[in-house]
Amino acid sequence: MTKKEIKGYIANGAAVDITNIPLEKAYELATHTTTIGTSRGVYGMTGALLKDTRTGNLYAITSRNSILFAMV
Repeated sequence: MTKKEIKGYIANGAAVDITNIPLEKAYELATHTTTIGTSRGVYGMTGALLKDTRTGNLYAITSRNSILFAMV
């Protein structure tokens, strides 16, 4: 999966961008999400698409930050 595809989910309204949520909220969401796909670059993971197992909502992370590694 590419970062462009992940950003496309956000642009279409299919996914919510959680790139800059507070870390505490990320840990809370991580307990009930599964990873659908990740984008990878030269230095490792650069983004992710996640699905909430309770509600079915999609969440997207589009930058390489602590939220990405807390969630995946």
